[in-house]
Amino acid sequence: MTRKEESDSERQRQGLDDGEAVRTSGCDLRAGVLGQAASRADDPQPALRELAAARDLLVVEDLVFEDEGVSGTVLRRPGLERLRDLAVEGRFEVLLCHAPDRLVRRYAYQVLLLEEFQRAGIEVIFAKEPERSGTPEDELLRQFQGMIAEYERHSARGMSLVMPRV
Repeated sequence: MTRKEESDSERQRQGLDDGEAVRTSGCDLRAGVLGQAASRADDPQPALRELAAARDLLVVEDLVFEDEGVSGTVLRRPGLERLRDLAVEGRFEVLLCHAPDRLVRRYAYQVLLLEEFQRAGIEVIFAKEPERSGTPEDELLRQFQGMIAEYERHSARGMSLVMPRV
C-alpha cells in the first residue's frame, strides 16, 4: 500500500473527508505534535499548529502528545511513550516540537530520541530553531544547545539550594 493509500485509508477510518483533513496543496504528510509547556501561559500548541499549516502538514488529534505535570527530565512519560510507539509503527512522518528541551530535558535522552526518530524515518522539526541543513556544524550546534540547557537547569537548581533565606 502506498503512503497516499495509507493516508486515504486513515482519513476514512477517522471519518475525515478530504476538505477537513488536507491543506490546500493536498499534501498528505502526517505530523505528530509534542507540546510540553513550561507553564499554562507558555502553551506551544497554537504555534505548532501554525507551523504545521505553514508547512502544509496534516495534524490529527490523536497525534498530539502532551505530558502536562510530568517532568521533562525523564523518558517514562505517558505522552512521550505513546509518541515513541506510534513513531515505530510509522503513524506519522514529521514530528513538530517547540524546542529540543521540550522534547526532553536531558541531553543524553535528547540524542537517544532524535536517533530513534531518525531510524523510524521521522523528520523532527523544532519551532524555535532555525532551519537545519543536516551538516555536522548543525549537529554540533544542537549538541551545544542541549548541553547548555542541561547545565542551566542544574545550575538553577543548585542556586536555589545554596541561596540564603531572607
